[in-house]
Amino acid sequence: MTPRAVCRALTVAGLLAGGAATAHDLEEGTARITLRDDHVDVVAEWDLFLLADATPTALATASDEALVAARARLQRTIEDGTQLRVDGAPVALHLTGWPSAAELRGLAAALSAAGSSHGSRVRMRLEAAQAIPGAAHLTLAVPPLLGPVVVSFVQPATRYTRPGATADFSVLSLVRPSARVTASATVREPATVFRGALGVVVVALATAGAWMFSRRAPRRQEGVA
Repeated sequence: MTPRAVCRALTVAGLLAGGAATAHDLEEGTARITLRDDHVDVVAEWDLFLLADATPTALATASDEALVAARARLQRTIEDGTQLRVDGAPVALHLTGWPSAAELRGLAAALSAAGSSHGSRVRMRLEAAQAIPGAAHLTLAVPPLLGPVVVSFVQPATRYTRPGATADFSVLSLVRPSARVTASATVREPATVFRGALGVVVVALATAGAWMFSRRAPRRQEGVA
């Protein structure tokens, strides 16, 4: 790599690293799924070097041809490992926005200079290759090497209104994990209530019997006297 290329890589690295440092406060990577007008895309912010098959130093000093090949392998890893399913059917995702070869070299050079093997998160966009009409349920799996990832889902809606008109929106229904636990507990609830009620009845009968016995005891003593 020529000195000019090294200088350019370091300049790009400074710009990208500076943006990454201010834009990423979470330690985990993020992925935001957006469903809009039957189209799905995923905006991800991940540490690419957790998925690369070469060290930052190797990428920073690689020839242009080798860097392009390494970027192509990284692209396949991301696309194959990011699995979207719509109503149970797999839907292919394609990277449409992510660092170019020059930007990847810059990020690698910054990490190499800092003596780090990973740590810079970058924003990427993956888009579904086909329209998805009538989607009811989406799932997303990400490459395990990324570690924990915070995944969110949004469904923007747009309304055009005339002066004085009202825009109307339907709110997405929320299904929380605790709902399943509550449902399971509800199935067992009748038996639990029955056992509790039976215990109360037994205690009540025992108390009533003791009270009646205590009322009769003095009368028997009076009769004996």
